[in-house]
Amino acid sequence: MELLQRDINCLGDKSDLGKRRQSLQRIKKALANASKQPEKGPDDEECESEHLQICKAVYRPVLKLFSDSSESVRESAVDTIVSCMGVLDETCLNPVVEQIAFRIGMEKEGGRGLLEPSEDVRLQLLELATKVLRTYPHDIAAANLIDWYKEIIIHCLRDPMPELKKEASATIKELCSAVPSQVKYISKNLVEPVRANFKHKHGQVRLQMVKAFSRLIMHGAAEVLEDTRDFTETQTTLYALGIVINDQNESVRLTLLKSFSKWLTRLVGRLDHHHRLMPFVLLCLTDASSQVSTRARQLMDELGRLYAKDNENNDPHVEHRHITYKDIEWYADEFYPDMTMESPTNIPQPYGAREHRPDVCSRMVVTECVRRWLPDVLKKIIDPDWSVPFSHMKQRTVAVRMLQSTLRYVESNIVQYLQEVLDCLYKTVYDDDKHIAKEILYTSELLGKFTEPKHYIPLILADQRKRDADGNPITDDGVVVVTTDEDKKKEPSTWYSVCTPKIRASLVTVFCQLLKGAKETITLSQVDAIVEAVGKEEFIDLDRELLLNSIINLLQTVMVLCTEQGRNWLSTSGDDPEHARQLQFGLLCCFLRMTATEIAAIPPRAEESIQLLAKHSNQTIQDLYKTHFGTALNSPLLSPPVLRNLLETASADTHAEHRDKIVHLFVKLLSEIDYDVDTSNNLEYFLHLNSYLDSSNGAGLTDEQIEMLLRLVLIPHCSWNVSRASQQFRRIAMGCISIFVARNRLLPLFPKMGDLMKTTIDVVQSSYDTDDAAVRAVAVTMTPSLLKWPIEAGQCNEIMKEFLKCYNDQKDSVRIGTAKALKRIYTEMESASDRVKDLMVPTPQFGTSQLVEEVVKLSLIHMDDPNEDLKEAICSALVTMANRAPSLKEVVQTKTKAVKSKHSVPTYCDQILTC
Repeated sequence: MELLQRDINCLGDKSDLGKRRQSLQRIKKALANASKQPEKGPDDEECESEHLQICKAVYRPVLKLFSDSSESVRESAVDTIVSCMGVLDETCLNPVVEQIAFRIGMEKEGGRGLLEPSEDVRLQLLELATKVLRTYPHDIAAANLIDWYKEIIIHCLRDPMPELKKEASATIKELCSAVPSQVKYISKNLVEPVRANFKHKHGQVRLQMVKAFSRLIMHGAAEVLEDTRDFTETQTTLYALGIVINDQNESVRLTLLKSFSKWLTRLVGRLDHHHRLMPFVLLCLTDASSQVSTRARQLMDELGRLYAKDNENNDPHVEHRHITYKDIEWYADEFYPDMTMESPTNIPQPYGAREHRPDVCSRMVVTECVRRWLPDVLKKIIDPDWSVPFSHMKQRTVAVRMLQSTLRYVESNIVQYLQEVLDCLYKTVYDDDKHIAKEILYTSELLGKFTEPKHYIPLILADQRKRDADGNPITDDGVVVVTTDEDKKKEPSTWYSVCTPKIRASLVTVFCQLLKGAKETITLSQVDAIVEAVGKEEFIDLDRELLLNSIINLLQTVMVLCTEQGRNWLSTSGDDPEHARQLQFGLLCCFLRMTATEIAAIPPRAEESIQLLAKHSNQTIQDLYKTHFGTALNSPLLSPPVLRNLLETASADTHAEHRDKIVHLFVKLLSEIDYDVDTSNNLEYFLHLNSYLDSSNGAGLTDEQIEMLLRLVLIPHCSWNVSRASQQFRRIAMGCISIFVARNRLLPLFPKMGDLMKTTIDVVQSSYDTDDAAVRAVAVTMTPSLLKWPIEAGQCNEIMKEFLKCYNDQKDSVRIGTAKALKRIYTEMESASDRVKDLMVPTPQFGTSQLVEEVVKLSLIHMDDPNEDLKEAICSALVTMANRAPSLKEVVQTKTKAVKSKHSVPTYCDQILTC
C-alpha cells in the first residue's frame, strides 16, 4: 500500500502526462492483483482487505482524472473506477455519480455539446453509471442521486451516438428496478427525449427506445398518453406510437405490442387508455408477421377476460350496474355469416371461419369504445396520404387495416355508425390510389357481412316503410308517423338523388359490394325494390360511362344473388313463376336501356348481361325476348331505348304476333303530343316508329293499321306548328309517309279511303314550299308515286306546278332531287292514270299541254346552272322525256334548239338533240 502512495501523488502532476499515465497503469495493476487475493474473514485481526484499502485510497484522486486533457488517461481512469465498484461502500456513490454527471450530464457553455468530447469515454461513463445502479440498487434512493441520473440520461439520449442511446435505455431499466418509487418523479422528463428517438435510423436504437418508453409509462409517465389536448396531432405521443407500430422491423412492432399488453392490463387507469391504444392492437391483427398477429389476438382475448372480470355484477337492474355484453344482442355462432370473400385484398386477414370468431367479451370491449376512435380512422382514410417513416406502409392503408379489424369485432353493432362509414367508403372507392380503391372494395363487402340490406337501402331507394290508408309511414314497431299533405306529395329523396353525378357511381359500387356481403340475408322483396329503383328513368344516365359500368355490376350481382343459397327467384320453374317473369322483365329493361348509350364499351357489356340473365333464367335469349315482348309494350318501365332494342332484337314471329300491340302503342304514345313539354322522349319514340316502318317487320302492317297511323299520328304531325320542336316531328312524319308511298301501300287504300288519300296528297303538296329543306326533299321524292294514284288532271296540274317551283329551291340537294324525280315520273309513266298521261304526254287528240311546255322550259333554264350535278340530272331527265314519246321528243328538241345558243356550255343541249 505504501508503494502506491507515490503513484497516487503523481496522478496530480498536470505537467507530465507520461508520469500520470504510468502511475495510473501501476494503480490498475495493483487493484487487479489485490482482487485476486482471498478476502479476509470477520475473525481476522485486519478485517479490511488490501483490495478495499487500495480502492479507498485511489478512487477520489482517480475521479479527478475524469477531466484530464488526455483521452487515454480518462479512459484508464474510468476503467479504474469501474474495478472499484462493488468493493467500496455506499459513501462513494455521490462523488462518482457527480463526476459522471459533470462529464456527460452537462453541456459546454453555449450548448455546443457535452463536456466529454470522446464518444468512447462517454459510453464508458454511462456504463459506469449503469453499473452503479446495478451494484448499489438499495443505496440510490438514500444517496438522493435521482436528479443526477435524470440529467445523465437526458443528455445521453440527445447524443448522436447510437451506442450511447442504447446504453441509456439499459440505464433506464436499472433505474426503474433500483428506485421505482422515485422514477415516477422524473419519468415525464425522460419520456420526451426517449420519444424523440422513435424516428432514429437504426432499428436497434428504436427497439431499445420502445423498451425504455414502456418502462417509463409503467413508472408514472402514463399521463403522456393523454397529451392530445395539449399538442397538435403530429406532436402527440399517440402519433409517435402510430409510427412505431408500423415499423419495418418486426421486433420493434412486437416489442411495442407487448408494451401495449402491459399498459392495457397492468396500469391503474388502464380502462382510460382503451380508446387510445386499441386501434393499434386491432391494426396488429392484420400484421404480415404471424408472430405479431398472434400476439395481438392473444391480447384481445386477455382484454376480453378482464372485461368479464370487471363486470361480474349480475344485478338484473341495468341502472344499478355497468352495461355488459349480456345487455347487447349478438347473433349466435350458427348465424355468423360465411366470411368467404369475393373481393381480393393485399392485407393479411385473420381466419374467417366461425370457430375463429372473436370472443364475445373482446367484441364487447371494442364495441364500447369504438365511437371514440372510429371518426379519426375514417378521417385518415379520406385525408391526403403520406408514407409512415421507417415503414413500408402508408397512413391511409394503415387506417383501412384498422377499419377492417374494427368491423370484425364490432360486427352488427357497426349499424350505429353506418352513415359515417358509408360516407368514407363512397368517397374513396374510386380513389386515384389503386391499392386504396381495391381495399375499399374489400372493406365494403366485409361491411355487408355484418349489416342487412334494409340498413343501407336508402343509398339508392326512397323510404320503403309501410304506410297506412292516409299515406302516413309506419315504423317496424307499428308506430304511425303523421305527415302533412305537402310532405306526402314530395318525392322522397335518397343519397343517390341528391348527390352529384360523379358520386353516384361510387354509391352504386359501394352498394354492389354491400350486396355481395349480404348473400345470406337479402330478401326477394328487397331485390324487387332494387330492380325497380334502377329501372327508373332518372337513375340511369347514358352519358356517364363510370356510372353505367357500376350499374351493370350491381345488376349482375343481383342476378347472382337470385340464384345462390338455393334460391330460384329468376326461373319460371320455381315456386312463383309470375314473380320470376316480373323480375326478369325489370332486369331486361335496365340492360336494354343501357344498350342505347353512345359509349362504345357499354352496349357489349349490357348485351353480355342479357345473356347472363337468360342463363340464370334457364332459357335462350330468343325465348327471353319472346316472353317479355308483349309485357314490355304495356309496362311503365318502357322507355325509348328499351323499345328500340325490343324492336331490333325480337324475331319475325314475335313481331307478327304482337304487331297490333306495337301499332296501338305508337298511336298511344304519339297521337297527342304537347310540343312544349317533354319532346325528347316523344321524338325518340317517333324515330323508332320510322325505323320500325322502314324495316321488314313494318312491311307486314295491315291496311287498317296503316290507316290508324295516318289518321292519328302521321298526318296530324305533318301540319305546320309555331313550335320549333314541331319541325322535327313533321320531318319524321313525312319520312314515315314516304316509306308507305315508296312501298306502294297507299294506292290500294284509295278506293276505300279516298278522303284520307286526298288529305295525304294535300299534305305532300303543302310541303313543297315549307321552311324545312328535309321535308321539301321528301315531298319531291314522293311526287312520282303520287302521280300513279287515280287523281284528276286538275289536281295533277296543281301538283306539278308546285313541284316545278322546287327548281328554284335554295338547297342544291332539293333541286337535284327535283330533276331526278322528274326523270322517274316519265320513266314510270306507264303506271300513271290515263288522265295524268294525257296531261303529261302530248297526244293527237289533246295536243301539247301547257304543263309539258312549262316543264321543258323550266328544265332548260336550270340546265344552264353553274352546278354540274344539277345540269347532269336535268339533262338525263329531258333525255328520258324525249325518249318517252315522239311527240315529247319533238317538243323537247325544238325548245332545246331555241335556247342552245344562250347556254354557256352547249354540251348538254347536244346530248338532248342527239338522243
